[in-house]
Amino acid sequence: PAVLDLIGLALCNERANVRQVASVALRACLLLLQPRDAGWQARWYEQLLGEARDAFDRGSAASTHGGLLVLLELAKYASAQFRLKAFDELCILALSLSLRGSREAAVVDALLQLL
Repeated sequence: PAVLDLIGLALCNERANVRQVASVALRACLLLLQPRDAGWQARWYEQLLGEARDAFDRGSAASTHGGLLVLLELAKYASAQFRLKAFDELCILALSLSLRGSREAAVVDALLQLL
């Protein structure tokens, strides 16, 4: 839990390379979650999804990129059950971000990877 809070801070860092390294750390945490109880997994996946929403609401390019990195990691490494449950929301979030028209290269790249 505390490590996820620190990763969350790094995911919104102004430096893109810090955000990228934080997404790798998040991936490692998600891989550690895989053998855990499904209820326990769902709680952390929901928390991460909420943190991604919060990052988008901040509106800066750095926080938007960080939120997209969270969504990308969830899309790749969360349980299949969670991905199916969250698919509609992931699509809506990605579409709303694409309509904002960010020209930040890191944001555009992450958005294209997610789509």
